[in-house]
Amino acid sequence: MTVLASGINMFAMAKVFQLILGWSMDWSILVSALVVLPTPFWAAWLKHLQRGLAVLSHRVRLRALVTLGVIDVGGWNGLVEKMPPGYAHAWSGLGSASSTHGHRVFGMIMAWASCFPSVTGARTSWWCNARWPPRT
Repeated sequence: MTVLASGINMFAMAKVFQLILGWSMDWSILVSALVVLPTPFWAAWLKHLQRGLAVLSHRVRLRALVTLGVIDVGGWNGLVEKMPPGYAHAWSGLGSASSTHGHRVFGMIMAWASCFPSVTGARTSWWCNARWPPRT
């Protein structure tokens, strides 16, 4: 759609150059192409830049939220005191399948899988900016 719109804009600008400036249609199309054709390139580039800045913005805000939350509960020691025993260590419940925290292994595997969608096929919709179900 962008290429079609750019082609229409390019032809319209060339027609204006031809009518107002008296240029040949060949030169008018060439000059209008130099003006119009970079537009889709820059639009795509700026869209990727915008997405990158959005991810950076989300990370900065999440980091600030977590930092303020840890400060609010009294620092790391205050956070550990408020947690049930054994929750402050990430690997403590992974000793055997019969432990009470055995379900964490599945969660860790799924979190790892979502980081590598091309390898595992699993994706997170926020990162991929996908809409589910897809539009038809």
